[in-house]
Order: sequence, then structure tokens, then C-alpha cells
Amino acid sequence: MAGGAPSRRLKLKRRYLNLYRWHVEKLRFLTLPYSATILLARMLEWYHADSIGQLPALITPYKAAALWKGNRFSNALESYGMAADRAHPRRAYADV
Repeated sequence: MAGGAPSRRLKLKRRYLNLYRWHVEKLRFLTLPYSATILLARMLEWYHADSIGQLPALITPYKAAALWKGNRFSNALESYGMAADRAHPRRAYADV
């Protein structure tokens, strides 16, 4: 896994936040578990649809999952019909 173990990344994020709060500005924050975040997102999505857009859908289940789980991308150009030519990168994009 890139970036270290999840617990190590969490500790680094907490350390960064604590340093920011100490040196820059006091912040109030609320930490929610994944299940509570998804539930809140579904409730907001339902209210957005029920109220005909009175409250904007600030967070959707898709956005909540992306915030919690992150995004992973592969560098596989073959899925787009392009073969990566590592020796001559310009040749790979010659017909684009």
C-alpha cells in the first residue's frame, strides 16, 4: 500500500491538524465514522430530492465514499486504446 499503513497516515494527519491548530488557528471539528457519514449523506440526498432542491446536495454517498476510501488510479493506457511506449513516449501519442 502506497503511503504507509493506514494507522500511520492517520497519525500524520492528526499531527498536522494539531500543529495547525497550535500555530495558526483554533479549529473545531467533528470526526464521524464511515457508516455515520454514509447515513448522513443518504439523508441529505433524500432531503434534497424531497424538497425539490431547497437544500443543495452538499455531500452524496459517492462523495462520502471517495472522501473516506480515496481514489486509486492505474496508469494503464491500454484501457483507453493507447499503448505506452516507454522508450519513446512521444511515439505513443503521435496519432492523438
